[in-house]
Amino acid sequence: MLVKAYREFEDRVGVTAAKRGAKRDMIRDVVSRLPNEFRYADLERALPAVSRPTIARALRELSAEGVVRCVGRGRDATWEKTI
Repeated sequence: MLVKAYREFEDRVGVTAAKRGAKRDMIRDVVSRLPNEFRYADLERALPAVSRPTIARALRELSAEGVVRCVGRGRDATWEKTI
């Protein structure tokens, strides 16, 4: 009975599983739409469903790719787009 209920739910709503890396893609999209200089808090405000470690990981990846760079340290650090 439960299996039938879940199948009916999936038919009505659709498959709810997000593909791997979807949140990182969302972060990349938001970064592309932010001004050239932005703060970590700007990303948190734009993506409340994304955890701080996920945002930090995505920023490290973008920094390694040369897309953004961190200016300053700590809470007052700003990020700027290089591309």
